[in-house]
Amino acid sequence: MEQKEEMFEFDIEVEKRKNRETNEEFYSYRGYSSKLKTWFGFTFPKEFPEDRKPKENGKLTVKQENIFRDKRMRFLTFRIKDYEKFEPVVFKDEDLSKYF
Repeated sequence: MEQKEEMFEFDIEVEKRKNRETNEEFYSYRGYSSKLKTWFGFTFPKEFPEDRKPKENGKLTVKQENIFRDKRMRFLTFRIKDYEKFEPVVFKDEDLSKYF
């Protein structure tokens, strides 16, 4: 019998930031899961292709085998090895108010 793979869907917020010391720009990611009912951070490994990293807000779909909890971080953070689908979404102000 074939086992169905578990998929997670996250609403992610992408913010372009700048390193204070080196002035290099980078993207920071935070997400919300209605299944887990919590906010958390996202990171990608260094070898993850830059052109596949999301650069705008949207919905990210990830297989269970490609997401890991990063226990080195102080706050809840997940490391994404790969994702299945990314859909850009423009969040309205009233949509974000339900998370705060």
